[in-house]
Amino acid sequence: MIDLSLWLEYFIIILVILINNVLIPFLDKLEWFSKKNLDSKDWKLVLTLKQKGWHLSDQGKEVIWAIIKKMNNNRLSTNNNS
Repeated sequence: MIDLSLWLEYFIIILVILINNVLIPFLDKLEWFSKKNLDSKDWKLVLTLKQKGWHLSDQGKEVIWAIIKKMNNNRLSTNNNS
């Protein structure tokens, strides 16, 4: 019988490696002409904080949520909720 948790752990490790070694370098090479550049930088910051274990502390969770809340539509200047 295949241990599903072992396969899931393996999959997550491979996914993190692909994100760090393929996706992030690809995104860094792109030239952004919109506010998505800021979202991309925030996204990389959240990944870095998570890799360092900040997501496990209450303070780290607050920092990560503060970053996430300002991403995407909440960053637009026409949004009255920001």
